[in-house]
Amino acid sequence: MLGPGAKQTKFCAIIYGPSNKAAIVGTWLDQCSIYLQLPEKCDRHMRYSNPHCLSFSDETVVMTSELESVHTNTVTGHSDGGVDYYVELDFDESFAEATQPALISAPLHSYQKQGLTFMLQREQGWHFREFRRDVWRSYYDRHGITRLEMSLCFPLGSEAPGV
Repeated sequence: MLGPGAKQTKFCAIIYGPSNKAAIVGTWLDQCSIYLQLPEKCDRHMRYSNPHCLSFSDETVVMTSELESVHTNTVTGHSDGGVDYYVELDFDESFAEATQPALISAPLHSYQKQGLTFMLQREQGWHFREFRRDVWRSYYDRHGITRLEMSLCFPLGSEAPGV
């Protein structure tokens, strides 16, 4: 917990190690209130495993070289104030029901399985460039710094929203 006037710092590290230690490392990081995100600029071709993802127990093998970077070259214009910001979110996207995870013993309701699908999609990262709509857009500013803007009201930021 940060106190008044404390400065928040971003720390980036990629942790490599045997896959059978991932859960132990995840538990230790939980105790330190540190949560893993997708690695940025990972230069190794290794199996990706993140104990903080709902898909951690999934049998699907994803390699670090297959992970998509969140940085894009897309530049998005700003609104002049006469735009309906919510029109971009007016679409009929219904979520499929995810299968019941083995780690959750209580039976899930339909809406919970749909919520699980939503969360699993979030773990794949923000869809700045994908067809599926998102409330966030990514672009480089004139100084080459990646900026994020929310399509609802266009506040600028340099950090991705928490997952």
